[in-house]
Amino acid sequence: MNNQKIIDYVNDQINRADVRAKAYITDEAGKTRAKRSAFLVLNKYLNDYTSGRNTHNRWVAISGLRGTGKTTLLAQLYSELDVPKQRKLFVSADHIVQLLDSSIADVVQAYESIVGESIERVSLPVYLFIDEVQYDSKWAIALKTLYDRSKNIFILSTGSSALEINTNPDTARRVITETLLPMSFTEYQTISTGIYPSQGLGASLRAGILDANTAQDIYRVFADNKPKIAAYWAQVDSHEIPKYLQYGTLPFMAATNNPAIAFDQLERSIDRILSADVAKIGQFNADTIARIPQILYSVADSDALSLNSMSNNLNIPRPTLTRIFGALEVAEVLFKLEPQGSHTSQIRQAAKYVFTTPAIRAMYFSLTGSTRDTQQVLGHLLEDTVAMYLRRMFKDRSLTSSINYSSQAGTADFIVRNKQVVYAIEVGYGKKTTRQIENTKNLPANRIGILLSSNELAVDPANNIVTVPIKEFLLI
Repeated sequence: MNNQKIIDYVNDQINRADVRAKAYITDEAGKTRAKRSAFLVLNKYLNDYTSGRNTHNRWVAISGLRGTGKTTLLAQLYSELDVPKQRKLFVSADHIVQLLDSSIADVVQAYESIVGESIERVSLPVYLFIDEVQYDSKWAIALKTLYDRSKNIFILSTGSSALEINTNPDTARRVITETLLPMSFTEYQTISTGIYPSQGLGASLRAGILDANTAQDIYRVFADNKPKIAAYWAQVDSHEIPKYLQYGTLPFMAATNNPAIAFDQLERSIDRILSADVAKIGQFNADTIARIPQILYSVADSDALSLNSMSNNLNIPRPTLTRIFGALEVAEVLFKLEPQGSHTSQIRQAAKYVFTTPAIRAMYFSLTGSTRDTQQVLGHLLEDTVAMYLRRMFKDRSLTSSINYSSQAGTADFIVRNKQVVYAIEVGYGKKTTRQIENTKNLPANRIGILLSSNELAVDPANNIVTVPIKEFLLI
């Protein structure tokens, strides 16, 4: 390690971090970017620690797919924190490792040299904002050691997957993990047009679904909020929905109105995810990494997925294919849905995979010139989107909920368990009937059916099924 070089780097970060952060938190015109809902969640950890309300949660890791805006979020949190610049440090581990041939531990040591006291002796809180920690192979032990050295240290880090963090013995008991999912429709509109939904609308609609005992309970909540829903859509063109499904879930894609440019940017981002993240997670060689785009296209173009068939068609051994899908899950490219049923039946039946953002499926359809008609394509993208929304809705209930699918043909797309309530959810872009929900068997008698389509808001009390328009569901 070149000590002086690291010291110079850290000094520069302390003195110029505000300028660098501004590049992330303002657009090309110098206008401050809108904050996503995750900002409020993460800023609360900072405020609770700073105020002394909660000094236990002082290491928060932000995980998620590349391109979801983790670095921008980190810069916004850094800029919002009102403490002297010597007490907050914003660095990126990829710069530390790749440009300086150094480490996070070396940066901490340089910081101690600059402020003239060791971490153990700091009398006031110090805040470390570390981006892309996975570039440092020893990030976990470095941050664990830092956390243990003083209670006057608060760490916000990004980059590693939630699974890597929560299964690492050096981090699991100390860190709070928050996964940054792709943007909701209202976040997309806020960032791209500056249009905000009515305050509390999304929370009210979410609670209406989460706390429902019958389909009529969900119907009443959406009916009661009709004026607010109508007021929102009076400002927003419904043609924004297809744009959102194709390239509006990722901030860097939403910034352009040119789909070709957006998909080109996403393709480069996916290449980076495969060559850097997936290769490291699965310890795959270059030949295996080169085959993964074929696998992702197969997922994008398939209604049902058989690993055995894929193994034969692509000439990839089944164990390797299983490892690839596992790594794609960890990297937040794919989300796995287990079949509905007992653990024994889940082992016997194939899992179903959806993309964590519909933009990836849309990119593969665009690159290969899919022969599917527009409504079919949008229907697939909508299914990815609903899965993403369900993850967002139930992320705080992970111990008491599950998101599955029915392996029976002609049945609902999702089976969601929330404590004692089971939802059978069918998704369609266009008009649909409730037949597939009614065909979904082996569910509790009190199951709630939810049809998400272009149909009007309606309820069928006899079959305990509520129909919610897609444009209304997207506001939750």
